[in-house]
Amino acid sequence: MMDGDRPGAVALASAKEGRLRSALPSGPALFVRPGGRDRLDLRDDGLPADVERSLMNLRGGPDVWILGTYLRLRRKGLDVELANDFRAGALCIAHRDDVRRSVSTLWRSFIVSVRADRERTFTCDLEIVQSPASIETPNAFYILHWPQPGLRPRDPSRGTRLERLGYFGELKNLAAGYRDPHFLLELAASGVELVVRDDPAEWGDYSDIDMVLAVRDGTPRFLAAKPATKLFNAWLAGCPAFVGNEPAFFHHHNSDLDFIPVGSPAEVLAQLRRLRENPALFQQLIERAQLRAADVTEDRVVEQWVGFIGFVAAPLHAAWAARAGPGRRLGAQMALGWGLFRASLRRSTQQRGFDLHGNAVAVDASPLRRMAWALDGLISRFERGKVQ
Repeated sequence: MMDGDRPGAVALASAKEGRLRSALPSGPALFVRPGGRDRLDLRDDGLPADVERSLMNLRGGPDVWILGTYLRLRRKGLDVELANDFRAGALCIAHRDDVRRSVSTLWRSFIVSVRADRERTFTCDLEIVQSPASIETPNAFYILHWPQPGLRPRDPSRGTRLERLGYFGELKNLAAGYRDPHFLLELAASGVELVVRDDPAEWGDYSDIDMVLAVRDGTPRFLAAKPATKLFNAWLAGCPAFVGNEPAFFHHHNSDLDFIPVGSPAEVLAQLRRLRENPALFQQLIERAQLRAADVTEDRVVEQWVGFIGFVAAPLHAAWAARAGPGRRLGAQMALGWGLFRASLRRSTQQRGFDLHGNAVAVDASPLRRMAWALDGLISRFERGKVQ
């Protein structure tokens, strides 16, 4: 939810800590993650013995988004709780996967769904998205993804050396062309090594990396839901980055020095030659990354979450609670039914569209499914008109 993302976005860039604390609702916001309390081994103060270690051990979208957000907000002393189940009448924040699994009782709570890179959540009151391109309705809000915990920045003594190109994440998610032996041989011949950090324990170590590679295969719809996390981490590490054609990256583009977009391995090789021949330009990219890091820090994400809860979710939850009675129950159940219908139309659209070798794969495109997608498209165009 960056300032100016769309009309009604909450601007908090200059908010002070006292204002942030006063913005929270009088009752706690409830983060819902089944089994989360036991996995974190919480003490009486609602935190584990070593918060940073717990953050580094989180794996998978639901835990990173829900447990990670809870831990960081709670560590700041904010009024949030962690629960295994949705609580009737409460402001509940949960990952889309857990919202879907609890669909029969959702009408009892005010639901904030964290969509992550899934298909849209149609059975919620508000939705958090990790890419601005995923905003479809006035009830969807963009919040930055959390930076990698325990991040070790690039060693300043490396200066303008450009010898190690780093990829962080599971190797299968790197676009196939950049795993091709021919590209790797050409890269090595140019004096650059591709360093693949696919062990989660090493995802925060940028100390010996000179530049980051963040390119993946996928259909436009698949890529549109991906966060700009790899770019954020590169900035925080002081590393320039090559990025693919993902909308979240370009949403944060303010200068040609923010990152270098690439569309093929050949472009990467050409850009590396240019930078190695022009160390002054590479130094400018490093300095720009260090400057942009201030926009994506953990404190910045905390501000966004507190602003969203205090100025958006809490007031709407209060208005929702004031309408308690048979009318609210009927309205909620009707909205739930409509949401389930919309979800059935949208099914199968959020597919990668490529196998692990970079080959296009077929998706369910039967006549009935195409009709469903067409109807969903008509409804979605009407909804998007409300966001403009």
